[in-house]
Amino acid sequence: MNPGEVNGVLHFNSKRIASFVAALAVALLIWIQPLGLQPQAHAVLAIMFFAGVLWFTEALPLWVTALMVPPLLVIFAGSAPKDVYTPFFDPIIALLFGGFVLARALQKHGLDTRIAYTFVGLFGNKPKNFLLGMMLATAFLSFWISNTASTLLMIPIGLAALTATGLAPLKSGYARTVVLGIGYAATIGGVGTLIGTPPNLIAARFLGDAGIQVGFLDWVVHAMPPVIVMLFLSWFVLTRMFRPEIKTVKAPEMKDRRLTGKQKTVLAVFVITALLWVTDSFHGIHNSVVAMLPVAAFYMLNILDSSDLPKIGWNALILVGGGLTLGSAIHSTGLDVFIASLLNGFIAGQPTFLLFLLVSLFSIGFTAFVANTAGAAILIPIIISLSNALGLDPRAMAILVGITVSFDFIVPVGTPPNAIAYSTGYIRVKDMIKAGIVLSLLGALVASGFAMLW
Repeated sequence: MNPGEVNGVLHFNSKRIASFVAALAVALLIWIQPLGLQPQAHAVLAIMFFAGVLWFTEALPLWVTALMVPPLLVIFAGSAPKDVYTPFFDPIIALLFGGFVLARALQKHGLDTRIAYTFVGLFGNKPKNFLLGMMLATAFLSFWISNTASTLLMIPIGLAALTATGLAPLKSGYARTVVLGIGYAATIGGVGTLIGTPPNLIAARFLGDAGIQVGFLDWVVHAMPPVIVMLFLSWFVLTRMFRPEIKTVKAPEMKDRRLTGKQKTVLAVFVITALLWVTDSFHGIHNSVVAMLPVAAFYMLNILDSSDLPKIGWNALILVGGGLTLGSAIHSTGLDVFIASLLNGFIAGQPTFLLFLLVSLFSIGFTAFVANTAGAAILIPIIISLSNALGLDPRAMAILVGITVSFDFIVPVGTPPNAIAYSTGYIRVKDMIKAGIVLSLLGALVASGFAMLW
C-alpha cells in the first residue's frame, strides 16, 4: 500500500502535497533551462522528471502517476492521443495480461503450492539442501507468477519449517538465511522469463522498436544463465554469511499428492502455453496471441470466472502502459539521443566490460529509489541510443538493464520480496544490507560477464 492510502482510499496529507509540489518544481526548473532541445523534447524531459519524482517519492500509487503521463504529453508535448494511449494495450501488455491470468489459475487451484512442496520434497531436510530447495521452488514460481506472489506463497512454508524446528525470530542465523533466500530467489527468478517481471517486457518492447525482435525463448536463452548462476551464488553467500546452527529441518510435507480434475486442466493449459511461447520461432504465432490461450481456455472450462478478473494485476498493467508511453515519447522526440550523447562524453573509450559494469551498477542504484518497472521505462530507451553511439550491441545493453534493474537486494524498500522478507520479523535491516551489498555487486558482475557473451 502506498503512503497516504488507507483501505484502498487515497488521503491527502502534508507529505503527499510536498512531494507533488517538489515534482512540479523540478519539472518547471527543467522547463525553463536553455538546454538546446526542440520544444517537444524539452517538454518530454520535464514530464519525465515530474513522473520520476512522483515515482521516487510514491506520493501517489505508481499506476496513478503512470495514468498522468499520457494527458501531460498531449497537453504540453503536443503528442497525439492515439499515440499516447496505444501502448496501454500494446502486444506486450497482452502478453503480461495472459501471464497474470495463468498465474491466477495456478494460485486459485493450489497448483503453485503443489509445485512448491514438490521442490522442497526433492531436496530433503538437511539445512543447506532445504534452503536450496526453497530457493529453487521460489525462483521457478517467479518465472510464471509475480515475484511478490511467489514470495507470499513460499514465506509461510519456510516459516512453518522454522517454527517446527524451534528457530526463533532474530536469534537464528539459519532462519535469516531461509527468509532472505526466499526473498532473493523470488527477485532473481522473475528475471528468467519474459512474463516474470515487467522490466523484461519493457526491454523486449523497446528493442522491437529498434528493429530487434526478442521472443520468449530468446529472453530465456539470454537471462536464464545469469539467473542460475545468481541463484547458486546467493545460496552460497547466504550459507556462508549466516551459518546454520542446526543439523536437520522439520520440512513440511504435502498431505494429498493426488491432482484434482481442475488442477490437471490448469497444468495441461500451463504446459501447452509454455511450449507455444518457447517455440514461437517455429510456429510463427506471436507470444501475445499465445497469451490469449489460457484466457479463453480457463473461462470456457470454468477454471476461472468473473470474480477472478478484478484479481488480475491491473495496477501493474497500467504502470507498464504508462512506462511504455513515456519511453516511446523519450525515443520519438530524440530525447534519448540527447541524453545518450551527454553520457557518451563521460564514458566513451572505456573497456566494454567496464561499460557494462557501470551500466549495471547504475541500473541497480537507480532502482533503489525508483520502482524497477518505472526505472526500466526511463532507462532502456536511453541505453539503446547510448549503445548505438558507443558502437555496442543494443540487444546486449537493453537486456542487461532489463535484468539489473531487478537486482536491488540491499534494502527492504528495494523490491516487494525484500519488503515481505523483512516483514516476517526474522531479519534486521542490517542483515539485508550485509548480504544485499555483496549480492547486488555480484549480480552486476555476473550480468556484465554474460553481456560480454551476448
